[in-house]
Amino acid sequence: MKRFIILISVSISLVVACSSNQENIAISFDGVPIHFDAKGEGSPALVFITGWGGNRTNWEKQLNYFSNKHKVIAIDYAGFGDSGNNREEWTMESFDQAIAEYPVSPRKGWAESARQFFKWSSNDLTVILQKTRAPICCINSDSSPTKIEVAQQYAPNFKVKIIPGAGHAVMMDAPNEFNQLLEKTIQEFLNN
Repeated sequence: MKRFIILISVSISLVVACSSNQENIAISFDGVPIHFDAKGEGSPALVFITGWGGNRTNWEKQLNYFSNKHKVIAIDYAGFGDSGNNREEWTMESFDQAIAEYPVSPRKGWAESARQFFKWSSNDLTVILQKTRAPICCINSDSSPTKIEVAQQYAPNFKVKIIPGAGHAVMMDAPNEFNQLLEKTIQEFLNN
């Protein structure tokens, strides 16, 4: 049976490799304590990483909903939530390296997938989309347009599911609808 996790952000879901850890604080490559919540058991594991400025509590309703079938993890970035703020170099590269080295995920493939995910913010998006081999499914609101056709030019497997009337933080604004769409998306990933 394949073992993998689904990395979930406000804007994207990626399938990547993973294992597990029981601690609630991991020390990043540069000595910053990274706080996380982990609960549940089951495969695939789901790792929830919030958008910029949020923290792991943004995913509370998802952790509660999915922990009955999955190992679920929510991470605070360095400088956010309960994680440390003693980083000397605050760059997107330092954020992606810290997440890629997170101890829940030592299996081969995780680091590169996480790095590709975080480069969305700092590099040429079209290059990243072209390199991404995992299925991409964004669960977005209709509050701002999602340029599906543009993304599909670079990643033909790019899909979007829309929650009408939700705000930017769809997982908090419409948690029931978000959870149902994410559950359906996970099943689609597993069936492919």
